[in-house]
Amino acid sequence: SEMRKLRMSAALTFEDLMGPDSGERDEELSEAQELLLLDPDPAKWWRRKPLHKRKAADYNRLIRVQGAHGRLDLALRTFHELASMQGQHKLAPDLSTLTAMFSACAVHGTAGLPYANEIFRQLEMDMASARKQLHAMAVADDAVVSVAQGNPNLQGELLAAYSSYMKVLVESGDPAGAERVVGLAKRSGLTPDIVMMTSLMKAHVKVGDTRGAWREWILMPR
Repeated sequence: SEMRKLRMSAALTFEDLMGPDSGERDEELSEAQELLLLDPDPAKWWRRKPLHKRKAADYNRLIRVQGAHGRLDLALRTFHELASMQGQHKLAPDLSTLTAMFSACAVHGTAGLPYANEIFRQLEMDMASARKQLHAMAVADDAVVSVAQGNPNLQGELLAAYSSYMKVLVESGDPAGAERVVGLAKRSGLTPDIVMMTSLMKAHVKVGDTRGAWREWILMPR
């Protein structure tokens, strides 16, 4: 029947997404392999770039390299070094920094969760503050405000940060936490994309909840 064909097609697509040879996983492996070719040692990293020439993007890249090498200790040190420069050197962590840190934490699974939680709590505090300011400017009390409204680049960066934090929860076997992050993203006026929803599916699969994974597959944006 047509319904059976549809189910078979959906199951095959689900297998493609979740299987070990999925395109998404291959892409992640390729990026990790590229980062592994670079040295995670900060002293070697900054050898040819004095402090006054450094940018936040340079620190973000180093954090990603250190995360790929499994050196969460170095990634945290780099993150805090960047955070300490906000006043004197006019450098500060941005959303890409948070995404890099979440990726570094995800490599360590449960061990990286406390560090990721701390960083995510700060992100949520900043988002709550921004929403409060926007609500104060809204005409109607019940108006829905978006922190990234009218700014596609900011929307993309925020989604990347939320999705990267979700990967830490996925590796820690916490589908309920992953679902909460999706809700928080929606509350911030963001529309969960296929990357975020695929991570949510993986969270259910990792703990053997195929019914929950199938539910998220049905709800996934097309």
